[in-house]
Amino acid sequence: MRPLVSVALAGLVMLVGCTGGSVGPASTSQALAPPVAQPKEARGVDPCTLLTAAQLDTLGLDPTRVQRDDSAGLVGCRWPSKVFGFSVSSTLDTEPTRKGLTSLYSRRAGYPLFEPLQIDGYPAVHAELVISEDCTIYVGLSDTQVLDVRTGAPARRGQDSCSITKRAISAMLTNLPPQR
Repeated sequence: MRPLVSVALAGLVMLVGCTGGSVGPASTSQALAPPVAQPKEARGVDPCTLLTAAQLDTLGLDPTRVQRDDSAGLVGCRWPSKVFGFSVSSTLDTEPTRKGLTSLYSRRAGYPLFEPLQIDGYPAVHAELVISEDCTIYVGLSDTQVLDVRTGAPARRGQDSCSITKRAISAMLTNLPPQR
């Protein structure tokens, strides 16, 4: 009987030794977007109303030449600048099955540029498939809604397209209601 207990005890020691670390699925913490602390509601909002006339003027955008963009199955809006040769575009993605910024984080390996940011307390990502002078920033409005704002490269050198994008986002956030 004693050899059987010794073998069982040795097997138990080996089992415990082999399970010293926790083995489980790989961590997905890098794939998950930060949570949105104060969610905004974008469902039913027309992207062309995200900036007021005063905000458009402050940003140097022409309110009389606004263009609706319904490409890629999402409704968007594009405002050309008054004189500087750039434009700002916005799109709202409110489809809950796409999972907000988490969907973008899960594809981060496919972006040569993926820079997590925070704009006015909202999680955001500057992500580009092609590195250029353009700037696209995605903002988590809620855990399932995203505001995508892109500034086409200014023709006038010395202007940073990402600073224009961030200013536009800050203005847009003030015009979105809180989520109910």
